Amino acid sequence: MSTRQGNKGRVSGRSSLTAAVGLLVVGVASGASAPVRADGAFPEAQSVLLPLDRPDEIVLATTFGLVSTEDDGATWHLSCEAANTPMTGGARYAMGPPPENRIYAKTDIGVALSSNSACTWTIGGGVLSSTSESGPAVPFDIFPDSTDPQRVYVLTYDAVTSGMFAFRSLDGGASYAGPIYTSAASGVLTGIESSASASGIVYLTLYQNSLVQEAGVSGSTVRVHPQLATSSDGGDTWATADLESALGPVVPWLVAVDPTDPRTIVLRVVSAGGAPEAYQGLAVTRDGGTTWTVPLKVAKGFVSGFARLSDQTWLAVGQSAPASPDDLGAPTLFRSDDGGQTFETQPLPFHPVGLAQRNGTAFGVARDPVDGFALASSSDGGRTWLPRLRFREIKDVKECVRSLCGSQCDTLVRAAVFPPEVCRPHTTGSGSGCGCQVVAPEDARAQMAWDAALLLTACLIRRRALKRGRATAE
Repeated sequence: MSTRQGNKGRVSGRSSLTAAVGLLVVGVASGASAPVRADGAFPEAQSVLLPLDRPDEIVLATTFGLVSTEDDGATWHLSCEAANTPMTGGARYAMGPPPENRIYAKTDIGVALSSNSACTWTIGGGVLSSTSESGPAVPFDIFPDSTDPQRVYVLTYDAVTSGMFAFRSLDGGASYAGPIYTSAASGVLTGIESSASASGIVYLTLYQNSLVQEAGVSGSTVRVHPQLATSSDGGDTWATADLESALGPVVPWLVAVDPTDPRTIVLRVVSAGGAPEAYQGLAVTRDGGTTWTVPLKVAKGFVSGFARLSDQTWLAVGQSAPASPDDLGAPTLFRSDDGGQTFETQPLPFHPVGLAQRNGTAFGVARDPVDGFALASSSDGGRTWLPRLRFREIKDVKECVRSLCGSQCDTLVRAAVFPPEVCRPHTTGSGSGCGCQVVAPEDARAQMAWDAALLLTACLIRRRALKRGRATAE
């Protein structure tokens, strides 16, 4: 099963955490130095992209660009965000299938596309272009079809009408047409994914809201009705099925479609606000959505990533419930050795942001400011983890973007994300530095302000993670 890595692309769903953290940093260090990015996003890892035909290449998506290696982690290079792809709070990235391995990014002005490993970017045209008469369409989920490198699915919302739509590209993301699916006025789309083993089969998760007047309760309450939409012709037509009778009033998020069985689907489910049982978990169907089981429930905790290592070994990561009101809960691994029938838990040595896998090796995305590393891997089913990348170990800026990274590189050095050497020009090597001028912090107070910002941000990340895990989607 693929691992959801887009927007809301991580399994975690919608959150304002990144923006809030960015505001904290700016506020604490006001007047001391510039924020980490022009939009104020704090430097964090978000997801990992793993080209299937390039076993030594790893691409880590962050709030300040892409960090990549072509030698299995021996050296890491930074590709700063491009000026023509503004990404408030960081982008959400997805990678298409081999051999093109195109990279797609959610931006503030549309879906960005890079066909040369993040050296240059273009914005997809058609009905999603900024000049389209269809109105503002803000992408929030991207899924490239692994059976057809020319087919890409995108979910968007209209910032004016609050409508939500699915669009499709048939030219690798150069242009988009549609919508191929439109939500009802009370509907919320949450995810879209196509099958890797049966071309044309596409699933879309959503839920409807309704107002209910309960006896003895003043005012109306919002009732959530989860649904699953299925297409067998690549998105031309859809059939929508109710999930409430099987799963109850939960918010569904599409996590994965089995790579060998298109009828096996995994959802992340979140109990609706006000539900007697507050939990997040995984729901599984093996018959295309007719019947469901919920083999994993994390009471008062959350699930932030999923990966299928083999037919029998499935992993999920998240955070367990706090032991007391003052406790923040513990990072936790949930492992199934029976193909998702049951799960066991064990402590996890980092705060998980996301999870992916390639050839049976799991890759966990961590919080560098809190954990001391941004990426770890496990070759034994999650029992042990090896740190693979620390931001301070980034070697340089890629040659193809070095002339564009000056101010960004300088700002990241000021924030102590990595040392000044990353920004200095190199005379040899494919990575070659950005050539930016590194400026030391203006004075001791500036440095102290940034140190305080980093510490406070780490604390906020942990506390907000708990609150995010308890909250339902908008």
